[in-house]
Amino acid sequence: MPNIPFSQLLRQLPAGVATLEGPELRYGFVNEAMRALVGEDVDGQPIAERPGNLPTALLDETATPRLTRFTCGLP
Repeated sequence: MPNIPFSQLLRQLPAGVATLEGPELRYGFVNEAMRALVGEDVDGQPIAERPGNLPTALLDETATPRLTRFTCGLP
């Protein structure tokens, strides 16, 4: 398996991935699949102002994202 940097792997995932930074939850890293949901020009914007087409189940009534953890077992 080639040694691929983690950030490059995240960029290429077909699932939306984004980091939210600071108390205002501003977009940091946003991969292409997530940009398809929230828009191209979201870097540094608060998620409350730029929720895009994120499913409402991921946001509460104030447009604040809910933090969810997923775990999976590896063989």
